[in-house]
Amino acid sequence: MSSLKTGLSVVAAAVVGTALIAPTFVGMTLESKVKERVELINNSAGYDAEIVEYKNQWFSSSAKIQLTLDLTAGNAATPDAENIELDPITAVIDLDAAHGPVIFNDGLQLDWVALTAKVDGKSVSSHITTEAEQPLYSFNLNASLLGNFDFNDKMAQFDFDCSSCETPLQVAVKEYAGAGSYDGQNFEYYGMGGDSTFDSPSGELSFSGVAFDLTAQTTIEKLVSMNLYDSEGSITMKNLTFNGIEGKPPVVLNELAVITKTDLNDDTGLADMIVGYSLEEFKDGTNDGSDFDLEMTFKQIDSKFFVAYETFLKESQTAIEQGTDAKAAAETFVDVAVLDLLKAEPKMDITKLNGTLPQGSFSGSMASQLIGIEAIPDQMDDRKFWLSHTVADAELEGDKSLFEHWAALTVASQIRANPQAKDMPEEQIVMIAQQQSATVLLSLVQQGLLVAEENKYRSTVSLKDLALTVNGKAMPLPF
Repeated sequence: MSSLKTGLSVVAAAVVGTALIAPTFVGMTLESKVKERVELINNSAGYDAEIVEYKNQWFSSSAKIQLTLDLTAGNAATPDAENIELDPITAVIDLDAAHGPVIFNDGLQLDWVALTAKVDGKSVSSHITTEAEQPLYSFNLNASLLGNFDFNDKMAQFDFDCSSCETPLQVAVKEYAGAGSYDGQNFEYYGMGGDSTFDSPSGELSFSGVAFDLTAQTTIEKLVSMNLYDSEGSITMKNLTFNGIEGKPPVVLNELAVITKTDLNDDTGLADMIVGYSLEEFKDGTNDGSDFDLEMTFKQIDSKFFVAYETFLKESQTAIEQGTDAKAAAETFVDVAVLDLLKAEPKMDITKLNGTLPQGSFSGSMASQLIGIEAIPDQMDDRKFWLSHTVADAELEGDKSLFEHWAALTVASQIRANPQAKDMPEEQIVMIAQQQSATVLLSLVQQGLLVAEENKYRSTVSLKDLALTVNGKAMPLPF
């Protein structure tokens, strides 16, 4: 019995000792991880993070991190374009963490870390007011003893009132909430909410029923960068409405969705991607429509290209800030990353293209690939070079009534662009366009650009070895 008591005492002492000493090591590890994450953010184009304060105590840690998002970071890639200048967004993140393995937060729990991060809306903008003075954004994470992470986040209901600003804007956003998990290799996240209304002099835009869904097999480091990895994701929206010109019906879009899927071959470094868009219903009081789909697949995409592009953005932005020439970064990016992308002979297919309008339905598809490129052309806008390395097949078909409608719209647009018709009544323009639409379509059929079937028009296009055929008929290229 004495030996048993002694043994239990030793075990108890070891457990208590671990519970008392371990938090120190947890705190040191956490501080190191926070610094790593800040450095990781700083390696992402457009982001700048700085730890402005860090306090590491025995059982807890706290920190203030200033995060800045440069909305114009992408401008560095196109210095000659007319880019919109936007002020950077800055937020202060207040971070608090309890160190395990024994944590007393709303009861006893066995975790390595229980972390909370909050952003005060006033640190982002003085125009933001949150409901009941809640943090604008909050994030909670628990790291288990097995190394798994469970987390949730929330954006509070808030108003952004800048009605007295040079460009007046009022925004009202309802609460958004999400939750997810990560085990070092697998990441899952789902969130919904955030119904919003934007009111400006140009009109009112509102959307509702937003949901995000993402699963990925990757590391956190790759997740927050431009790396490619196996993943599936979607963004869905129940409704988007725009009320613009007074007296005009609103533009209404119902049941929108964007889906993505990426499969990465770790051996070759090449990825296949699917990007799909769908819209169940569209209304604007004039041209209503439904069942719109566009799905594109990208195959044999060099995954290193996106990492190189992120590096290029950072180097270009640094060069601009330092007043040096960003030309060297651009040349390296094109000569190495872009060339490797092209050498992989990437494919782009349109696997879904369809929609229905009151005048009829349409559908189409396309398969295309760049082949045999071993060097970048001296002039990037050399059309003959690109077409000589392109193989493509495309098809479009639709109801005759819909093609007649499209032809009438084209004729009407040409009439309105004619200065001699500036005083012509709109009713007359529409009537003339409708009368001429049949003639336009007949001309296209006679030229071989369209094939007329019983109730449809159809057109197929093929390109290979600089030979263009439309509906089986050879056509000259524009050079």
